Amino acid sequence: MGAYDDRNLELRSLQQQIHDRLLGRILRGELEPGERISPPEIAAALGVSITPVRDAVNQMAAEGLVTVTPRRGTIVSPVSVRDIEELYEIRLMIEPQAAELAADRANPAEIARMQDLAEQLESDPPAAGGEIDDLETYLQEIATDAELHAAVVRAARNLRLNALYDGLRTHVLIARAVFPRLYRGQPHRRGEHQRIVDAIAARQGGAARDAMAAHLRQALADTRRHVEEVGDQSKIMPTAAS
Repeated sequence: MGAYDDRNLELRSLQQQIHDRLLGRILRGELEPGERISPPEIAAALGVSITPVRDAVNQMAAEGLVTVTPRRGTIVSPVSVRDIEELYEIRLMIEPQAAELAADRANPAEIARMQDLAEQLESDPPAAGGEIDDLETYLQEIATDAELHAAVVRAARNLRLNALYDGLRTHVLIARAVFPRLYRGQPHRRGEHQRIVDAIAARQGGAARDAMAAHLRQALADTRRHVEEVGDQSKIMPTAAS
């Protein structure tokens, strides 16, 4: 029985590595919306068996990152404006309340971690015009942003809430990659994360809740304004380098 357990653990680990590699390619724009994904080709390229690749692709399908179609096989799912709006609507239901709870429940180590993440996000001024010169740096930035939000939810100390939010995390990363310029070169967005963390550190639950809600509403408003500027596009997934 122990031998079977070891193999299962190794298989799950490999599956997650493949999942994360494919996710990285989507975030970089190397796999574009509508592009076909072939598990046998991926397995051959990575030098692994087909099973963990299929499991990774099935995991991505459950997350909505890929879509299985009758004639085209498995393709990278397009991201619609409505998808992003729904994501923010869900986050507005979860994260402000989590921030309020975190102000009461976070321990000093958790607060220090949140402060460190907020400082990382605020430390470097955004590039003029929101242009992205270094894709890897930008991907690290959105990962840091997602980690800060996840840290706030974890500090609420509600296991079911945390599990629910974990299911959204990949989509949060995708949403950040869809409209990169919305988060760069905009002075009115500076300091938003710091205000959330400062309120949590001061144990001011109401202020933390309001700061988180204001932050998410501003992000949603910027997304909608951007869509109006570029026109009504039902399926959008530009690369971060576009």
